[in-house]
Amino acid sequence: GITAAGKPVLLGLEPGNAESTDAWAGFFGGLKARGLGDPLLVVSDGGAGLIGAIELCFADSLRQRCLVHRARNLLAKVPAHAQATIKAEYWAIFDDIDATPGPAAVAEATRRAGAFAAKWRKLYPSAVACLQDDFQHLVTYLRFPAEHQGRIRHSNFIERTFGETRRRVKVIGRLPGEAS
Repeated sequence: GITAAGKPVLLGLEPGNAESTDAWAGFFGGLKARGLGDPLLVVSDGGAGLIGAIELCFADSLRQRCLVHRARNLLAKVPAHAQATIKAEYWAIFDDIDATPGPAAVAEATRRAGAFAAKWRKLYPSAVACLQDDFQHLVTYLRFPAEHQGRIRHSNFIERTFGETRRRVKVIGRLPGEAS
């Protein structure tokens, strides 16, 4: 989680063998049983099980789709030669919005997304559809103060933790190969 002051905190850690709605709802239920109230905002990737559990367990919370995960999904639908251009234009939708946080900022991002869609729809229709799918949850962060927006528009801060954990627990045996 992230406190109102912008400080990251570990709320819980639990092993799981699935990313289903039931598995995530069980994890969230455990957090709530220990006293976690509904957070103001939940940032997630696009996993259907996770989104279902968020909507089930934190019905009063706002939901933000991770912009980094969505960028990866969108770029996977574009040929390699066009990815740098599409990536730059994708980020231009969300970066440097001067409008006041709230409806004005959301409207500006929506306007920019419309221009992106108009420009690229014929060449890359699946990439444009990817951008437009669940778009309202890509811009939730724009409703918050500008000083918080950089931290709450993606879930990469937790991805770093996952990567470091994987690196530290990876076991290298004494005899890692046949030649040893």
